[in-house]
Amino acid sequence: MNKRQILASLNNIANTLDTSGLYKEANTITKVMVRIADEFNMNDNSLDEPLDNSLDEPSSKPMMKPKSKVNSKLKPMSNYLEKVTKEFEQKVIEICSKTKDPNLAMELVQKEYFISLVNIIDHSKEDRPKFYKIAMNIINDNFKKYNLFK
Repeated sequence: MNKRQILASLNNIANTLDTSGLYKEANTITKVMVRIADEFNMNDNSLDEPLDNSLDEPSSKPMMKPKSKVNSKLKPMSNYLEKVTKEFEQKVIEICSKTKDPNLAMELVQKEYFISLVNIIDHSKEDRPKFYKIAMNIINDNFKKYNLFK
């Protein structure tokens, strides 16, 4: 399976768990998705391979080990991160304002988060932890604002 297929499969599993009301488990799968995306060698362009619905043979390419997090200081937001964050926030606001069902809202927001996260990782791995924190704040703020927490 290529990287997009793996991440898409995990996203589908997380969405299914979320739809079933298993929010803790869905969040765990989402965290695993983020870690796996971070562990892949993002300089490898195989993330852009076309999707193939057939079962692939296991890759002979070894998975890259994650780099140690030596520099814990966060740099200011890049222009790209700022752009993706604004787009994500607009989509979250739109979803929360139009959707009254908390489960459906979370499913839609998770899909938008996943799309934005892949775009961030494709552009700059260093922006991923910053985007994660910003996105969680955006989601929490809007779910509170639109009374979508159970």
